[in-house]
Amino acid sequence: MEKGELSELDALSNFLETLPDKLEKTPYDHALYIKWMELVRAVGDIDSLRIARQHMCTRLAIPEDMLLEWVADEEAQPNALCDELVLTNVVDIFEKGVAEHVSCSLWQAYIDFAKRIDSIEDAHTDSAAEAAFGSAKYLFSTLQRAADATGSHYLLGNAVWIQFKDIIVQEASRADDSLRYSELVDLLNTLFIERLSQPHSDLEETFAMYSEFTTQHNGSDYEQQMVNANKIVSSTRMKCAYRDILEDSLAKSDGSWDGYLHYIDKLLQDKAAGIEEIAMLYERALAFHCYLPDAWDKYILYMEGAVDNNTQVALDVARRAIRFCPWSGKLWAHVINFTSAQLGHQQATDMYSRAVSTHAVDYSMLELSLAATAWVAAMRLGQNCNDDTHMAELDAACHKSIDNTYSLDMDTADSNLFLECSCASVFVDCLNDVESARRMWTRVCKSRKICANAWVNFAEFELIHGTVSSARSIYRQAAQRRLDAPELVFSAWKRLEYAGGDLSNIYAAERTIALQRRLAQRRIERAIRDKHIEAAEIQKESLAVSQEINAPLTGLAKRRRSGSHQSVQSIDGVVYDSGSGEMELELPPIQIREELMSSGTSTDYTRSSACPKYTRAVFVKGVPLQYGAEDVTSLFGGPSRVEGTTLLTDRQGAFRGQAKVVLSSIDALITALDKNGTKLGDSFISVHIFKAHHHPPKPSVAEVAVEVTGFSPETGNKQLGNIARNAGSMMRVRRNQAGDTAYVVMGSQAAASKAANLFNGRVVDGCILSAKFAAIAEGVKTNRETSSINVKPANFIPRATATSRPAKKVKIARKPQSPPQPIAATSSDQGIKKTNADFRMLFLGQEDERPNR
Repeated sequence: MEKGELSELDALSNFLETLPDKLEKTPYDHALYIKWMELVRAVGDIDSLRIARQHMCTRLAIPEDMLLEWVADEEAQPNALCDELVLTNVVDIFEKGVAEHVSCSLWQAYIDFAKRIDSIEDAHTDSAAEAAFGSAKYLFSTLQRAADATGSHYLLGNAVWIQFKDIIVQEASRADDSLRYSELVDLLNTLFIERLSQPHSDLEETFAMYSEFTTQHNGSDYEQQMVNANKIVSSTRMKCAYRDILEDSLAKSDGSWDGYLHYIDKLLQDKAAGIEEIAMLYERALAFHCYLPDAWDKYILYMEGAVDNNTQVALDVARRAIRFCPWSGKLWAHVINFTSAQLGHQQATDMYSRAVSTHAVDYSMLELSLAATAWVAAMRLGQNCNDDTHMAELDAACHKSIDNTYSLDMDTADSNLFLECSCASVFVDCLNDVESARRMWTRVCKSRKICANAWVNFAEFELIHGTVSSARSIYRQAAQRRLDAPELVFSAWKRLEYAGGDLSNIYAAERTIALQRRLAQRRIERAIRDKHIEAAEIQKESLAVSQEINAPLTGLAKRRRSGSHQSVQSIDGVVYDSGSGEMELELPPIQIREELMSSGTSTDYTRSSACPKYTRAVFVKGVPLQYGAEDVTSLFGGPSRVEGTTLLTDRQGAFRGQAKVVLSSIDALITALDKNGTKLGDSFISVHIFKAHHHPPKPSVAEVAVEVTGFSPETGNKQLGNIARNAGSMMRVRRNQAGDTAYVVMGSQAAASKAANLFNGRVVDGCILSAKFAAIAEGVKTNRETSSINVKPANFIPRATATSRPAKKVKIARKPQSPPQPIAATSSDQGIKKTNADFRMLFLGQEDERPNR
């Protein structure tokens, strides 16, 4: 056996090992069956291929091209047309196909097969065919069924009808007695009259054939029959002209679903077609769009309304639909509804269990909820309200449907809440269990926090079955959330308050709604602004990375590009994992900080104590230099809306165009923030939330410092902090004035131990770090404490400011100072100049380090 054949057998063997589990989990996976058949076909096992196709037939509808391929494989077997088993298989395949597809091409293939069998003059073949078809006149019956099924097809139906007419003519020509001949002639005349009254594209050809038939078989009454036929044809010609226009429009749309829908809608509006013709148009559309659930849905609804008091036709269409689109909960709902109407609620329960157990619709809460809603409705209609057993089954059905639905992804939920409303109605109206309905709505609102429709339904439920205060509380909670449709909640809340609330409740609702609307507007503006900021930051970071790549080969860049196998890691995300000698670049994430504003419900925001002081202060930049405090106050609404204004000055005391303004309320704050970007004179002002400068907190008892040394001058505090965060709570990072030692303060002893292990031996920016525990006082001192300790001109380094990397070492050139002259001690210190050494001894308690003279 060749290598290719071995690999195909191995692939098939591996696939068959996992096939049962896959079929159990996803029995409606179309791609799984296709792969199974492809592997079996590659091996050449016709029996296994037949088994695969039969498995697919039990769950899904096989497409027309695959059915014809299946027939060809069966006919390719030796002596296939003489083998009763093969003929039975082929006939069974065709019967399954014509039950799933109303297709002229499929019926024509079925007719051609019957003609091939009929053309073989062999007794064994005749008996095998009669056993397979179930009748000796299988060709006649097949043609009759095909003509009935496809006769309404405007373009292709006449081709099948002509073949049926020809076989009747042949039967009439072979008739032995005049009675049989008269019966066949009458049958042909009836077929012609029915065909002439039915619109089809070959109407003139059919009329000509009728004229020839009448001349040959009814010559004595030719004129009267032709006059009657001409009246029928005249009316049919007008219908055909109308349909020709619609067929041209359909051809221009390339057979799209919208084109077919336009065709159907025009015929329905003008009442120019019967049920059979409209159904045929739906079948023509489904031949190209059989995997479109909306097409099946419209077809089912049409058949339900067109056929009075007979849901069996709609049920047959719905059963076909779920074989093509088993993922559609809407189609499963149709099947459950019609099954309940025809067979009862127990069979509807079995149908719902089939939809859930086969995992056909459990990918979406919306699809599963549609099927579950139909099941709950079927159980409700089929239950006896006086039977405790039935009531228990109905209660279990509601809880089971909710549990199944809410176990899925909330992003796929039904915004209309059909299932939830249906179950709530069952709990209240049928079971008289208000608490179960209340628990269900509470669960829904907790699970779907942003669904405005859920909150409104819950509030309306409480308004009917609870109290007004509970409904008001629900509206108040909902209004403070970022809902998908906040105006729905706002309008419902205002209707409640204006209908029966007092002035205080109306005022509280109006204030809360107005505040939430302003905050929503601010969030929208902030999101738009952040998008622009993010785009600018990305461009800036990209430019920085490009400059680093194109920089001269110095320092770390030399080691990276020289093929060094030393592992280099940058926590900021610019360079990492370069153990292979190559640089891998990644932009650091952009952290977007929101300006948080407190939100309330019915609080009086005009009081100064309604909000913290600094949350109502704004920082203003770009104010014209000629403005004073009164001008800035009037800019933000005057003294009634401004509590205080502070102008910021430079070292010389001149106004520098910046101010701090404290507003009196949240409304005034929002109005002030809206002035951001306003043009004053020749410049634009910027208004932002004022951020007070807080002193660093004193180290707590639990804080532990880790002393880190050995890092590169290029390594910043931000990089070290990012490493330490992986160990636990990281409080802050400080350095000594020399810049060669960093103190990473952790929130606990365990976090500090982990951080020390992370730092020890870690390579950052080409340098190996070392770490040990340090006392808090060693590295973490206030600025005043560290500013006067060990500050020497030779090793003084400015502290890093806003960037993550510290400034480079700069030697400060100073003129040599002459040694201070000793001054004789006097009884008074007035007028006596003291040296720096004296101040050190006085305030710091240090010895004079001057050399003895």
